[in-house]
Amino acid sequence: HELFKGNIITAVDVMVIHVPGDPLAVILQMDWQIVVDVFVIRMEPRYASTTANRMRDTMEEHGYVKALWDIRRWCGEDAGGCMPNEVYMRKDFNPHPLKEMRRKVREEAQPLTRKRRLLERMEATPRN
Repeated sequence: HELFKGNIITAVDVMVIHVPGDPLAVILQMDWQIVVDVFVIRMEPRYASTTANRMRDTMEEHGYVKALWDIRRWCGEDAGGCMPNEVYMRKDFNPHPLKEMRRKVREEAQPLTRKRRLLERMEATPRN
């Protein structure tokens, strides 16, 4: 809590919880007024299923859903040695809002279109 409040942090894009003990202890102490878009939580096989389920329930109670994709897909060929992480996203979080992406593409394309039209006009103009 002190780290966030002392530095006036009100939002976090990605929070990774990788602690030597149980991540549930960290989650239970979380200040839920701080907006976190994505949690990546290190899940050890040694955690009792009741502890893991309580952690999952707590995340759900605070408006987070388990990501539909498996973070281990980025581990490459050594997926067996990949950390057993679980990813939770804020229910209303959209990492790639389609409307915003389309707007950016249009903005980036406009100068190119203007240049292309200018070049076409210049090529079509007879030279003396």
